[in-house]
Amino acid sequence: MALTGKDLIPEKDTNWLVKNLIKRKDSILLLGQPHRGKSWLIYQQAICAALGTDFLQDESLSTSECSVLLVNEDCPSETMLQRLQRIAAYYNSSLDKLPIKIHTMEGIGLDTSKGIKKICTDIDEMQPPVLLALDCLENMFPTWDLCRSVAGAKIFQVYEQIRADRDVTILTAHHTSMKGKY
Repeated sequence: MALTGKDLIPEKDTNWLVKNLIKRKDSILLLGQPHRGKSWLIYQQAICAALGTDFLQDESLSTSECSVLLVNEDCPSETMLQRLQRIAAYYNSSLDKLPIKIHTMEGIGLDTSKGIKKICTDIDEMQPPVLLALDCLENMFPTWDLCRSVAGAKIFQVYEQIRADRDVTILTAHHTSMKGKY
């Protein structure tokens, strides 16, 4: 089946988190080599969603205001907080005034029922809609071999479990290996 440009035009009644980019209740994977800006983009989106302001200052990417749950298992806590504070300050705001809950370097793994329960409990305590921002995939599922296709199916099942009966959008960063591992 061939796709045409018309097939790529979104329906008018689509419920967007970020207009023309991220639908509400979707799962998005931001994939790229290490040190290419994936975390910065996720943090930028988190701040824009918490403020309800245009993503990347682009009017065509207007962002619905929502609560944010940010789980950082990738970069040092101090680095992540400095980045978030810089982005918030750019928008004349501060982290303590935004509807953002942050877990950083706490070892929250979504490969365990305990980790999934923690995330679901946090989401349930937040005002919907919620953006769940995960940095990064490989550290969120530390016991799984992400090179195997069965892991992808299992990750999808975990995301479906988190999204079940919740107004949550999942945005995840994932590193490809510099050596082409995955």
